[in-house]
Amino acid sequence: MSANLDDDARARLRGRRVSHGVVLVVAVLFIGASAGQIIPAVFGWGARPLPAAAVGSPERTCADGIRGLAAALDRASARASADVGAIAERSASVEENVALRAFEGALGTEWKDTSRLEWTCGQSGAGSDAWAALMRLRRGHEELVVRNSADLAALRCDVTARLPP
Repeated sequence: MSANLDDDARARLRGRRVSHGVVLVVAVLFIGASAGQIIPAVFGWGARPLPAAAVGSPERTCADGIRGLAAALDRASARASADVGAIAERSASVEENVALRAFEGALGTEWKDTSRLEWTCGQSGAGSDAWAALMRLRRGHEELVVRNSADLAALRCDVTARLPP
């Protein structure tokens, strides 16, 4: 009878080891797959630039439009920072909504209606990526205007990496 108990105990132990091994393999594969997707996205590896295309093509229209909007963001950020700086000199603090209003007011007409450009960029995967990078850059500008900071290098590189030379 004790031989049967020893055999049962060994079989249970073997079953536990096999099931733990399966769970471990699945967890390692999941972590590896996740890291394989997250790391390139974080560091911008494998960014697909828009192809250099003929004038009037959707890719060229998207690239030119995004360049113009990115330049408008730079101008608006500089202007809004100067406006917020002037306000800050007059009062002890600047509220977030005042800084955002100054930024949005400085954007000008280029950012008034971007839905057509967004649709044009959405016609290709690379255009969608470039549009998303531009939206991250805009959000970065908004945050920096609020925090009165001037470092946009990583976001600028992200937008530039997605545009043709």
